[in-house]
Amino acid sequence: MISALVAACGLAVSHGDTASAILARARHVLGMDAPSILLITWREAESHAYVPARMYPPYLTFVNDHRTWLDVATGVQRDSMSGPFGQSSLTLSDDHGVWSAHRASWAITERTRNLDPRLVVHAWSASADVHVAGRCTYRDYERVVLARQGPFGQEQLFVDPKTGFVVTLARVEPHYLWGQIHVEYVYATWLLYGDAVLPTSVTRVVDGDNDITRSLDNVERVSRDSAPSLAMPPSGASTTIETAGFLRPSPIDTIRLGPQTFVLANPGYNEVISLIQDTVYVLDATQGEARARADSQWIGRLFPGHHSIAVVVTDVAWPHVSGVRFWVASGATIISHAASRAFLQKVVARHWHLHPDKLELHPRAMQFVPVHESLAHRDLSLYAIDGIGSENALMVYLPNDAVLWASDYVQTLDSPALYTTEVYAAACRWGLAPTRVVSEHHPVANWSTLVEVVHRQAIADYATACVAAHRRR
Repeated sequence: MISALVAACGLAVSHGDTASAILARARHVLGMDAPSILLITWREAESHAYVPARMYPPYLTFVNDHRTWLDVATGVQRDSMSGPFGQSSLTLSDDHGVWSAHRASWAITERTRNLDPRLVVHAWSASADVHVAGRCTYRDYERVVLARQGPFGQEQLFVDPKTGFVVTLARVEPHYLWGQIHVEYVYATWLLYGDAVLPTSVTRVVDGDNDITRSLDNVERVSRDSAPSLAMPPSGASTTIETAGFLRPSPIDTIRLGPQTFVLANPGYNEVISLIQDTVYVLDATQGEARARADSQWIGRLFPGHHSIAVVVTDVAWPHVSGVRFWVASGATIISHAASRAFLQKVVARHWHLHPDKLELHPRAMQFVPVHESLAHRDLSLYAIDGIGSENALMVYLPNDAVLWASDYVQTLDSPALYTTEVYAAACRWGLAPTRVVSEHHPVANWSTLVEVVHRQAIADYATACVAAHRRR
């Protein structure tokens, strides 16, 4: 924990180290004494480690362009973002909330605001509980450490005593897969932009890995009458940290696929459960412990009596495996691609100190069954998809119901998709004859629809080549 780190430094606090004096000096060196409007253009590179092609870096990275107007006096920020796939957003935010034409996430906005040291100092200057926690060596130099209660609990602001500039904001945040994460916002490579001093690079570091990096393009002071409105609307601002919609374990609907097979569906994810002899197979474990508990209750209703549980993890995107810990604690067997074992073991071994979950309270070893290329398990078979975009991913075939569970790899049947083609190629390669297909993000559909989509695309040649190549191995 960060507080333990500060205590371990053992560096004495100077009598001149008062929180108000330290923050006043930071405001001065950051040019916040005089009211002004800054126009900042910058790029944000965000690592998407939660949707890994592999369980280790490098990860998928998206770059967003930002054009931001900042009222230094009020801390109001107007941010216009454009992304690589045509997405865009416009938000107005201050220390307390965010407004946008479409409902914006205060968690994401607060995270973005912390990439600007001026906004951090503005928020800390308005906090009544800021105090000096001590001195500590950080990034090779002695720093003064301020502390306060932030949106996730205690957080620390490391300030350079020789210059007054902030060096890092550090805190612990709750996390749906890891329990808690250690977050640092590191402000580095300070340069002069006109008469404004800003870090050229700001990095949000999570558990030692780069998560988001902000790189400045340009900073300029503009007159207030040449800037757009920087007045926060009187109402409609979001001020609470909420769980992302796709992770929210909303009530479940059931869709029957066969006598003993059901889809468990909510707006975030589909899953499938099937009773085969005396074992209930759960195809993927999404949305964390609350969803897993709800799934367990549905299993009890649909399949009364005592049954063994086997959870099939078809891919290791973080939201897709966030229920695994509950099932391990419940004694379920975990079946997944052999390459996923180390990552899933890391998930299971993680200690949840902040908000202990079932596995933290009742530790249990993971029972793991690896799948290499295929595994026939009674009336259920698992197959590696093994396309270039789907390595280490599995699909599941239920022959009695003629249903193919396509994991996350059928997301649309309206337009060309590499994933869809790779699922088709794998089904052909393994000689499967499903009549229906369903996946985490696509409802039950006729297999013939998927075949038509693939065959009216030029990429069908790729599917044919994949099948032929595997047969030559």
